[in-house]
Amino acid sequence: MEYQKRCWFAAITENTGAHFLDSGSAYGRHWERNAKLTPETAFNWDYRLNVQSYGWDVTINVLHFLTENYTIDRVQTSRFHRFGHTPAMKWEHWQTILEEYVTSRGGTMGRGFNTYNDDNWLSQCVHTQHYTNANDEDFIAVSVHTGCDIRGGYSRPYICRSDESEWNVGLMDGWMGCRNGHNFYADGWRHWICDDPHNTHDQDDFKVRHNGKAYWLACPICGCKVDM
Repeated sequence: MEYQKRCWFAAITENTGAHFLDSGSAYGRHWERNAKLTPETAFNWDYRLNVQSYGWDVTINVLHFLTENYTIDRVQTSRFHRFGHTPAMKWEHWQTILEEYVTSRGGTMGRGFNTYNDDNWLSQCVHTQHYTNANDEDFIAVSVHTGCDIRGGYSRPYICRSDESEWNVGLMDGWMGCRNGHNFYADGWRHWICDDPHNTHDQDDFKVRHNGKAYWLACPICGCKVDM
């Protein structure tokens, strides 16, 4: 498997342990659930339509989001990880290690983001931390939330080149359609746009149905089953 995919797969399966703030022991943390995955099964889907009696939503595979929006700098990541495992740093939190790594080399820490703070359909949350090195080059340290409680349980960061292309794949992006050719595209704001006939539908326009065996989603135009 290519380097980029290998790193992101390692991120979602990284054992980040447990903490008293992390209540995942009741039903499993991300890294515990992902432990049974292989690279093939982890990457073999892009979107999932989840339909329940109380409603429906969409899940975006965080691995595809990462590979399509970030390019890991192999040299910078290796240097940073080696720094993180030095005797002085090996017991520190990765955010602390990153701050020390950047400032000790004459760089400057920038803004940080967490997808948890925005509406999103990602299968796992992503934390990004921007920084500038001593040569005025911009980088982003990207971590994946692998625990249960959002306050902890993040993978070690991977250093990516900052080219302002992150979020090219939207946090709420997707496509679905029915057998009658009514195709709907998400606009990033929980609205679904149909090309033919051209109109826009809210999420509530898609009704949940039950056929005696399972719940499914009905097309707001013709009533047929909608799938991704």
